[in-house]
Amino acid sequence: MGLVGGVLDVSAQEPSEAARLFEQGLADMREGRHATGCPALAESYRLEPLAGVLFTLAECEASWGKVFTAVGHYDEFLRLLVTLPPEQAAKHKERRQVALEKVSGLSRLVPHLVIAVPSDPPPGLVIKRNGEVVPASSWGVSAGVDPGDYEIVAELAEGPAWRRKISLGRGEDARVDVVLPKVEQEAAVTSKLEERANPYRTWAWVSAGVSAASLVVGTAAGVIVVGKKGTIDDECVDRRCTQNGLDAADSAQTWGMVSTIGIGAGLAFGAASALLFMQEADAPVERGTAWRGWVSPGAQGAALGVEGRF
Repeated sequence: MGLVGGVLDVSAQEPSEAARLFEQGLADMREGRHATGCPALAESYRLEPLAGVLFTLAECEASWGKVFTAVGHYDEFLRLLVTLPPEQAAKHKERRQVALEKVSGLSRLVPHLVIAVPSDPPPGLVIKRNGEVVPASSWGVSAGVDPGDYEIVAELAEGPAWRRKISLGRGEDARVDVVLPKVEQEAAVTSKLEERANPYRTWAWVSAGVSAASLVVGTAAGVIVVGKKGTIDDECVDRRCTQNGLDAADSAQTWGMVSTIGIGAGLAFGAASALLFMQEADAPVERGTAWRGWVSPGAQGAALGVEGRF
């Protein structure tokens, strides 16, 4: 314990907050109250990052059994010494030797934990270890941890979380395979089936577009027929027509059929579009889906229809 005292000057009439925390943490550490002593030392080092405080913090953690955290702080202490002027670094000669020995000895006692996640994890998956988020870059990687109890949690945006508890002693290695909640797996399958229902929506919009175009064509053709009727009335008297009247009559008959087919097709495809939008809102489709509309002109008009395969 001789190497952990006398780091900060507490002789001043009003010692700094860092000095106060250091003395408090050191006293708790010496009394075995590591749960309060080590955090106080850590806060002191944050306020005044002195090499001696960092060494004392590492000693506290090693005594507490936090071997992984202690090794990290011993390493940080050794790196910090390299940045100090030679005369300051020389004051930590004994501490440096202790730190080297502790790193060598404690490193063999560090437990390692692997959190294995499925190779194709769903979007939004969050993995936590004792409440702290584990970044995706650390999934499947052997990570050093302190001995103790751990709870691994896998969370998705919806559904229950998956949990697994594990205890690790000094030098133990363990692997935890994350198993996604069953309800989420079923939701993922449902989502894929719903995606396959998209042809309903696609063909519904196609039918709506064809309906609009057909109605425009049918209406335009009807306007032409009305114009031709005026020519027929002028050029035909008592069922006798001039050549212009005969041409107008033939043209009116042709455009009349176009108008009938256009308006009929527009109504048919409009009905098909409405049906498809209603189908799209129902259960997902698992088989292939295909739709087509058809028009069959005849001597007295036209037949219209829509066919589908479910």
